[in-house]
Amino acid sequence: MTSAGRHRVSVVVDRSRFPKLFRFVEWRIDLQLAEVRELLHLPMPEVGLESGQNFAAATSLVTLIAGASVWFYDASTAGLSDRDSGRRFRETLAAYWPWDDGEIVDRTEGTRLLYECVRNPLAHGFGMSRLDDEGSPIAFLKASLTAERVAELDLAEARPQGLGPTIMPAGAGAPARAYLVAVPALYWGVQRLLRAVLTDEHQLPAAEELAHALVRFLSAPTDSSHGGG
Repeated sequence: MTSAGRHRVSVVVDRSRFPKLFRFVEWRIDLQLAEVRELLHLPMPEVGLESGQNFAAATSLVTLIAGASVWFYDASTAGLSDRDSGRRFRETLAAYWPWDDGEIVDRTEGTRLLYECVRNPLAHGFGMSRLDDEGSPIAFLKASLTAERVAELDLAEARPQGLGPTIMPAGAGAPARAYLVAVPALYWGVQRLLRAVLTDEHQLPAAEELAHALVRFLSAPTDSSHGGG
């Protein structure tokens, strides 16, 4: 596969057994990962792109986790409107994130931080954490990455050398309970999470069924005036 296609998680889906799931992942997930890959190359001040797009990249990545928790984890049509989406997000993180490979927070604390202090603030509060004792201020770190480094993040099953943990305490001089989130490590973790859940034999039949329902919905006529009656 060419380096341009290495972000594609659809390649891990057995197309012969799960054709609708393959189509859905190729159509929706591969494209979103391709967009994040481009953000990882920023900033590029030499061409006038001064922003690193740290917030945009982090938001896209936690959105992919949220999507996986609905479409691939215990998938069902009822799950699409599950009011307990936070539980699904946390369970997906706990089950499929590579917690045992180079993270310095444990599974329980890391899951809490990614949900309560990263995902929720990015979705609902301009990236700002709560103002009570449970809040943890978060800063997102990312330098511009080379194409070779991004390709390594796409495919490396073990944490690449020099990548570092996803979440680390901010250290001296920072507000209490503050953490730093490394966006490249977050990207690598999301790649691993997606590839893990999409190769989990326990999850695949239901995910295929849900993807099939989506394909039928998209293929169905939406305007009765075109029904030929």
